[in-house]
Amino acid sequence: MNFYHTLYQCCLHSLREKYPVESLTCDTARDIVGQRGLSTCLDILVNIVVDATPLKTSEADDSESSEGRSESSPFEELRTSDDGILLADFVCSMFRTPHWQPDPSRSHHSQNANEENGLQCSHALCMLRSHSLGTIPESDLYRFLLLEFFYHRWTFDCANRSQEVWSPMPWSQTSRIELSTAPVGRGSELAVLQPQVRTLCDKDLYDADHPTVTFAHQLFGPLVDIPWLDAPHDGYPFCATLSSYTRTRLFNAVHSRRDDLALWMSAMTFGLLEVVTRTQIPESLLIIPGGQEGDRVISGTQILRILTAWYDTMSYASPESSFGTSLQDARREHGQQIAALLKRAMRIVEEPFQQHFSMFVLSGFDVDQALNMLGAVTFLVSFLCVLARELWSDLPEIMELPFTAFFMGSLPPSNVALMDLWCRENMLHAGWCPYFIPQDIALVSIPLMKNLPRLKPYVRSSPDEHKSCTKSSCVFYSIDTSIYVPRHTRPSCSCDYIKPPIEDVVRLLSEGAVPVVVFDGSRLRVQSSDAGPYVAISHVWADGMGSTTEDGLPACVVERLSCMVASLLDIECGSFWIDSLCIPGQGKLRKRAIKLMASTYQDAAKVLVVDECIRNTCSKSLPFEENLFRIAASGWNKRVWTLQEGLLARELWFEFLDGVVNIDERPTWYPQGVSREPPSREQAQLEGTTLEQAPQVRREKNLYRHDRIAPLLEYRRCRQDDYLDRNLLGFSNIIRLLEGRTTTKPEDETLAVATLLPPHVDLDALLSINGNGPDALQQRMKAFLIQMKDIPLDLLALPMPRLTIPHFFWAPLSLLSIRGSNMRTVQKSPGTCTDHGLLAEFYVAPFERPMEVQHAPEPGRLGFVVQKDSIFWDFFVDLHPIAASQHDRIEALLFGATEACDDIADGCIMVSGPVDDGVLRTNTQTEPLRLSYMGSAILNRASGLRAPPKERRTVLGPLTKAWVLLQ
Repeated sequence: MNFYHTLYQCCLHSLREKYPVESLTCDTARDIVGQRGLSTCLDILVNIVVDATPLKTSEADDSESSEGRSESSPFEELRTSDDGILLADFVCSMFRTPHWQPDPSRSHHSQNANEENGLQCSHALCMLRSHSLGTIPESDLYRFLLLEFFYHRWTFDCANRSQEVWSPMPWSQTSRIELSTAPVGRGSELAVLQPQVRTLCDKDLYDADHPTVTFAHQLFGPLVDIPWLDAPHDGYPFCATLSSYTRTRLFNAVHSRRDDLALWMSAMTFGLLEVVTRTQIPESLLIIPGGQEGDRVISGTQILRILTAWYDTMSYASPESSFGTSLQDARREHGQQIAALLKRAMRIVEEPFQQHFSMFVLSGFDVDQALNMLGAVTFLVSFLCVLARELWSDLPEIMELPFTAFFMGSLPPSNVALMDLWCRENMLHAGWCPYFIPQDIALVSIPLMKNLPRLKPYVRSSPDEHKSCTKSSCVFYSIDTSIYVPRHTRPSCSCDYIKPPIEDVVRLLSEGAVPVVVFDGSRLRVQSSDAGPYVAISHVWADGMGSTTEDGLPACVVERLSCMVASLLDIECGSFWIDSLCIPGQGKLRKRAIKLMASTYQDAAKVLVVDECIRNTCSKSLPFEENLFRIAASGWNKRVWTLQEGLLARELWFEFLDGVVNIDERPTWYPQGVSREPPSREQAQLEGTTLEQAPQVRREKNLYRHDRIAPLLEYRRCRQDDYLDRNLLGFSNIIRLLEGRTTTKPEDETLAVATLLPPHVDLDALLSINGNGPDALQQRMKAFLIQMKDIPLDLLALPMPRLTIPHFFWAPLSLLSIRGSNMRTVQKSPGTCTDHGLLAEFYVAPFERPMEVQHAPEPGRLGFVVQKDSIFWDFFVDLHPIAASQHDRIEALLFGATEACDDIADGCIMVSGPVDDGVLRTNTQTEPLRLSYMGSAILNRASGLRAPPKERRTVLGPLTKAWVLLQ
């Protein structure tokens, strides 16, 4: 019995086992196609058919050489067996017609018979059942099921292959072009650019502690281990392209979907490394046991050893190559090849990510596994881009690659999104609370991103303590003040509470002075902050030190704070301020203390941050960046009130595991062994870089996106270095600094930032708005914006919750809901907030026909397409619920008054009101056009979109600049 017939019988057997006869329906075959982890025999048999007879997608396919394919189809052998004849007929016929139709000359029924019996479908199973005169044998049912499955799966796989543009697999568009002129056959596609290609061995690699390896590790961080799927690598000749690498290994091979994925992974690791280094790399050099029994991975450490040795070889090669070409010409040729290779590699990893990992999922892997594999490959490609730029900095093709090892903004968006998702998911699996994972990981450095999942989260009680947390809240920071109780320094402690004399605190607050406390070992006394230097304590209530003057704190907590203060001030009994002792709970007194908060932290000699997470995870012996991230992921960095406390401090100190640290004096506690000075010429040579490059590399080596990791600390650094005016902190900057922060009392949000803005917002006006809850929040936000006056127009076009106060539907409900990264640093022509709305100059684009709000398929969404000239734009909206209830249509779009007014793909504002040509021509700043805010929208250009029905389409008129009072 031949191989194909055996495979065919195996397919029938697998279908019988998985699908009982009574479950077979019209849709069974189609349902099977999209399932992952199908029987290997089904995968292999379909791949044989797809390889032998691919779906033609263009005229170029017709002219494509068929050399190398078998002269006769493997299914010809099936004609000799009774079991195989149906499959052979089917395979031959389905390539002749777009849809499978049974051949009337070979079947017991015809399409005419179907029509006579009223059968409306041509599924093989349905036709068999409808024309059967008796009981249908099970074997026939499964044969016809297999035929039906084959057609759907063949078209499905052919369509998937036709969509692959950059893939290293031989059927992708790029590979077919690359292979079109290459001879076919195993071992014959050797477009080798060197006369001899050597095979690497362990002695060719640098040791793990070699200076160049150490330097690369510091520069780029550890490379990630890559899962190995046991693809065939060893035993094949060297291939100079990714396409020839996969073509050589697939030539006459029997392969399943999983085999295809394994080869894809091998091409993007071994194949990529071999083409870059022009060496052969045996499996034994890279593959090591994985974390779970039976798993194997490609070692990131071994890859680093290979590439650093290759880097030095390329940096200090001999003047002439062994085959007589000048080194300069050879290096240029090599660099051009690598530039094209890496540009393709970046696009290769984009494809499966943009296709939702379908290649991985259909091969039997879940999305998490797919993300792990694809993310690891992406990091390897990004590292190769960095090395290539270092080696060929004078080559234009190379300099088009991502420009730095640190900042991810230069990478293609899909690559950035992929690494961001990889880091985020791995941190969640490691036990990190989603609330503490930075929102913009993709904008931090690549080295730090790779290291983040390796950092263990701080665990208070159990590893799964954050399972109920979300991106917007953590169970440990959701404080219920009605049941809150301060914690002692040790669980076994039960010491008494200590509280300052309330009358002294009240007296100083009444005089407009800041009360501070001094602990003499047994009691607290109160004095004015003017009496001498004091330390202001910055903390979060979730760590157990929250209280009021009336209730006080446990003596053990007071004693510990007093000791740290004494050490900082270098005196025996230092004075300090902490809200838990110096702010009374009584309403009027609390408001007085809040008014003094800015001066409290601004006038303090030092501000000391006491945070449980920072204290237990940060250390002077750890790298600065790790400590920086721990601070960024702390509860202290996630609260609204701590923003002004950190910004206003003269000196900002943090309690670490091994003592207190001044965060502004980073060099004094930078880890030993990492030089901050440019290296000598000898050191530069050891580190694999030129003397001219070395100072810049050393300066960049520790440059991380601090503004994304910890914006507050980066702002302090820039202000300290005179990059920013100490008195300049605009509204847009405040929004960026607030991103990711939360507060237990939302109505206090504006109070916490009011004193940070020039000119200072009148706190009395905000504090005069009494009450708690949503109403106080909205009224304070309205009063805050009116006092601010200048409002960035970006706020109007970003999706966020809005106020429900008349004339202020456009205003944000909370500054914390705004993605600060979407705000422009420099705002052109901001709007002016008045009691009657927002006055600003916009570009107004009226609709030819108003959009009816009641046509929304669901609340907050509109099913419209906007047409401008001959281009259609998808319309994504964030409809204001109150405005939508008061106005039944949208009559125009407003765009910010920017220079790029022709690009309508930016965010815009939906409005209702009179927008005819006459009104647009006559409006002025004193007599503006009054329009009602309906919501924000984003217009995305719809590529290849057909014109929708007229009732769902509206035409956008010309943009006209006009003064608008938005209400």
